[in-house]
Amino acid sequence: MKKTNKFISLLLGVCAFSTAFVSCAEAAEEAETQGEADVWTGRGIHTATVSETDEYIVKNGTTDYVLLLPEQPKEYEIYAADLINEYMQLSLGVQFPVAYSTGEEDASDGKFISIGDTALMRASGVSVSQEKFGMAGFRLFTRGDDVYATGSRKGIRYGTYYAAQEFLRYAMDWEVYSYDEIQYDILKDLKLYDFDVVEIPEFETRGLRTRKLQENPEYRRLLRLEIEDEYSLPFGASHSHLKILTYEKYGGLHPEWFVKEADDKTGEMKVHALCLANEEMTSAFVDELVSWFERYPEINFAHLGIMDTAVYCKCEACEKWRTDNNTGTSGQMVDFTNRVCRLTNERIKKLDSARSVELQMFAYSHCTEPPVHAENGEWVADSPLCIPDENVYVWYAPIYANWSEAITSAPNATFKEYLDGWSVLCTHGNLNIWQYNTNFNHILSLHKNFDIESTSLRAYSDAGATRMYMQGQGNVFQAGLIEMRNYVHAKLMWNPNLNYNDLANEFIQHYYGPAADDIAEMFYKQTSYYEYLRSRTPSEETPRLSGGLRVNLVDTKYWSFGYVDNIKNIMEHAYESIKPLESKDKKAYNKYYWRVGSAYMENLFLQLELYRTVYGKEYTYYAIDLMSSIAENYGYTTTQEREASGLLVNYYKKWRATYA
Repeated sequence: MKKTNKFISLLLGVCAFSTAFVSCAEAAEEAETQGEADVWTGRGIHTATVSETDEYIVKNGTTDYVLLLPEQPKEYEIYAADLINEYMQLSLGVQFPVAYSTGEEDASDGKFISIGDTALMRASGVSVSQEKFGMAGFRLFTRGDDVYATGSRKGIRYGTYYAAQEFLRYAMDWEVYSYDEIQYDILKDLKLYDFDVVEIPEFETRGLRTRKLQENPEYRRLLRLEIEDEYSLPFGASHSHLKILTYEKYGGLHPEWFVKEADDKTGEMKVHALCLANEEMTSAFVDELVSWFERYPEINFAHLGIMDTAVYCKCEACEKWRTDNNTGTSGQMVDFTNRVCRLTNERIKKLDSARSVELQMFAYSHCTEPPVHAENGEWVADSPLCIPDENVYVWYAPIYANWSEAITSAPNATFKEYLDGWSVLCTHGNLNIWQYNTNFNHILSLHKNFDIESTSLRAYSDAGATRMYMQGQGNVFQAGLIEMRNYVHAKLMWNPNLNYNDLANEFIQHYYGPAADDIAEMFYKQTSYYEYLRSRTPSEETPRLSGGLRVNLVDTKYWSFGYVDNIKNIMEHAYESIKPLESKDKKAYNKYYWRVGSAYMENLFLQLELYRTVYGKEYTYYAIDLMSSIAENYGYTTTQEREASGLLVNYYKKWRATYA
């Protein structure tokens, strides 16, 4: 109950400085239930029985153990062995010798830590099937004096790497909080544990887009996030139709294959889409796709995404197809993707009879609404042609949803209906989700969905979704608690039963050093205040904090001076908390100084944009200098996605001009 009580006290603090707020009694009652475990059962499996034995893996700086790899290990099996040895060296000052399985070794021949698909693992009698464990699930178990860390023997073997992480977690309390904060214990000895761990994530792949993650594949790997180009053809983006069949190559001879319209802003004619009813275009599209799969023989998955536009083909043939099948553009897109997948597999199997590919369509923009209609209170397909094949995935991206609310909330009723409709069509575990975790118009402010994330993830799982992707800012660096969001959301996609507040608090306590309690207070006051803004009765003067990807947040109607000033005081105390380090440990001081600064950026912006005339000239100039130094250190240049650089400089000029 300590965390719950703390949350209540902080929330009551918000009541003290917020005007037009819900009653403190109501807030306390709501907080009392915040963080309590809901009874929910998903597909994921998370079981662990681990006990210490009297034996040792490492004793007095020596070990008799060998890391055993398959005779021809896959990339992630090698990563797993390297990860274990890297942290064994850092924690205990030893590394295991590495051997390669020949099939002749026996468990009685020595002491092994078996990594992945070794002959020893195959002889253990333990099954880790692809059908059950997928790409990411794993087992970590002990037999006699040997430890086995393995995912499925098929595919990329992510699971084996994750099993190695789990071994380190138990061995030395190893935990990845961010690319620049990996913690572990320094040990003298390491006991042998009797492991019996089974982990199967709720979503087989888990993607999260922020610029730091995009730039650092190792960061994604450590957080158990997807590196899409490892298992999917590398088209480089979600919008791939015109990257597969390019206008440059085919437009001159076949302009009828392409849809061109004038750009809204420039008037320039641009290619937006393909004519899906054109069979010659489909044949050429398949030719190009097959050539991609031939260039990447280890990859059997591709994302076929419409371009980032609402434009689609309205030619006579396309209109007739949609009319004949009583459906819209999403139904036609399902049919097109089905046909491409069948034709591609026919061609691929002539080259390699054992190979089979899977394709994914993008249920986005004009293809968001599923091709279903209601009959007797049930959703049914508009046409048999609108049902995705077993090896055709649907990536549902309800971009126009209200992302400040859970997908199950009243403001998102339409998009929840769309989710239900796609769920009815995708009965083979072939529904995937694309969610948005940003505000494109104010990227200094993290999206206000901290407290509703688990609710949405559970709803996606209940709908049958097997893969999850969360889009943040990939083209510019974000300030605020972005590293915390990366950590927490990666954990929740693995297991939505985990508690957001507990995860956030664990991250904060390990990432912000002496300022951790201040950052925790700031975060809990933020989330309490956000919930108030979301729940208050809306009016012209007091709108709800609720909206989509481009809701305008920078307004005194949202952020009272009392709230902004209260957060300011907390963050100033955070700087005071790390001040003693300046003379004791300059390196640590600098680390925490900049981390606190990044967390402070949103509030500094609100101070300067909304209340600089209240704070006065001296403080305004001080705050601008502080904010610009933090921005320069991290490479923050803008407040909006479409203004990739320079926008912050313009704000500095405007703010200074107030007192010029």
